[in-house]
Amino acid sequence: MSKYVQYIAPTQPLGGIASRYNYDSNFTYKVLRENNRDINSKIIQSIDECLPLWNTRPTLDTLDKRFHAGSFVMYQYYKGELCGWFWLNTKFTHDWINTKEILPNSIYVGGMYKMLDKELPTNTALDFGNYVMKYGADNYDQLYAIIENWNKASKAIFAPYKEFIIDESQHYA
Repeated sequence: MSKYVQYIAPTQPLGGIASRYNYDSNFTYKVLRENNRDINSKIIQSIDECLPLWNTRPTLDTLDKRFHAGSFVMYQYYKGELCGWFWLNTKFTHDWINTKEILPNSIYVGGMYKMLDKELPTNTALDFGNYVMKYGADNYDQLYAIIENWNKASKAIFAPYKEFIIDESQHYA
C-alpha cells in the first residue's frame, strides 16, 4: 500500500499560480488523444532501459487501453526533441485504464515521465508540471491529482499548490 497526498484545485486560483511561473521558451507541448505508437515507443524504450524493475511499466498495448478509457497524453519537447509525457483524464484513475467519475468539466493529471536517458535542464519537470497546471486551469473547472510520498519530483512540482491538498496520508492498494 502506498501513502499519497490528494489535491483538488479550482482552476481560478490554480491558473493564477501557474501563470506566475517563469516558463522556459525552449520547451514546447503537444496534446494527443490517440496512441501515436511512433512517439510512445520512444518513451516506452526509455522507460524500459531506465526503469527495468518497474513491474507495471506501460507498453504499447496498455497504452491502447489507456486511450480507450479516455486517458490522453501531453508530450514535452526540449528544443524540438521529445523529452517526456504527462497523462490526463476527465475521470479519476490510478492506472489510466480503470476510471471513476469526478465533477463535470474536471481533469485528473499525473503519470509524468521525464526521459531519464537524455541530458535535460534541471527545470524540465518543474516547467512541465506547471504547464500541465496551466493547461488544466485554461480548459477545466477543477484539477485533481494524487502524489505518492516516494515521488519527490512531483512533490516539488506541487509545492506551490499545497493550499489545494484535501487528503493526506491515505493508503490505496
